[in-house]
Amino acid sequence: MLLTEARAELAGEEVLAGGIEALDRVLQERADRFREQVVARLGDRLMAEGEEVLGARGVPVAIRYLPLAQRPPSGAVERTLDRLRHRTPGLLDLRVAAHSGGLALALSQVAGALPVPVSAVLEAAPPELRAALGAPAGDAGWQEEGRGVQLDLRILEDPLDRHPSPITRVIYRLMAGFTDPPTPERRLGALARNLRLPDRFEHVSAELLPGDDRAVRITAVLDPAGEVGSGSPNGIPAAVSARIAALSGEEGVTTPLGALYQAAVPAARAQRMTVAAPVLANTFAKQQYDYLIGFVAVFGLQLIGLVITFVFLHLVRIGWVRRRGAEEAEAVA
Repeated sequence: MLLTEARAELAGEEVLAGGIEALDRVLQERADRFREQVVARLGDRLMAEGEEVLGARGVPVAIRYLPLAQRPPSGAVERTLDRLRHRTPGLLDLRVAAHSGGLALALSQVAGALPVPVSAVLEAAPPELRAALGAPAGDAGWQEEGRGVQLDLRILEDPLDRHPSPITRVIYRLMAGFTDPPTPERRLGALARNLRLPDRFEHVSAELLPGDDRAVRITAVLDPAGEVGSGSPNGIPAAVSARIAALSGEEGVTTPLGALYQAAVPAARAQRMTVAAPVLANTFAKQQYDYLIGFVAVFGLQLIGLVITFVFLHLVRIGWVRRRGAEEAEAVA
């Protein structure tokens, strides 16, 4: 008996699986036809593969090392970096690094930019980092030259949070009394932090491309001891590699630029920034439902009902509302 029931259930599951596969094939065929219609209608207005790369180049960078007496908390370094980026244009990144047998605070900039004064670093630094830096003189530290790459990418969304809600603004004002509130560029800062790759890109900066609200400029400092500068870029379309090579004009930076592009696409997606791509999806999207908002709405209505009930009972208790029916019933009894 049990064996018969198991066989019947297995046969039913096979029928359901076959039906699902048939529906998937029908949906895929419809998706393919819809894609053909869209391509035929848009025609030459579709972006060609590789055109999402607006610029690619190698750039000289300068790294200044300020000696540290001890390792500061990473949060203090990141807060200092966020403050300095608003006050000193041209700063790329701020990292704690090993240098000359000890620890140092490494400030990276594009070569030719005005150097960041030590006084500005001390002013922006929290107490933990200020204690680790001590009181260095104005010319303290060591300056080194390095090599970096710069990649300009077209994205679909605005990378800045320009219009926070009124509630968010109130929360930011409350946060300002305890810590630095988030800035509109916080997603760009998160993108740069996610692109820091050990032995490849130790210093990374992401900013809005000047004059274009739908493009980002990513600058990465190459690690001299890394292997990113050799070989050929893998994992990216050939058209993108060809465009990077054509825009950069330097054979030595093509591979690191390709590696930066390969890492930037998923990192940007994680920060709600989609790098533009010419390929239209030719598959169907499974419909998903989010029931959380329904539960939240029901919970909110129940809270409102409870509040109304308790308010009514309070009004009855203080005599503002009289229950005449109950009073008449009590009088008759």
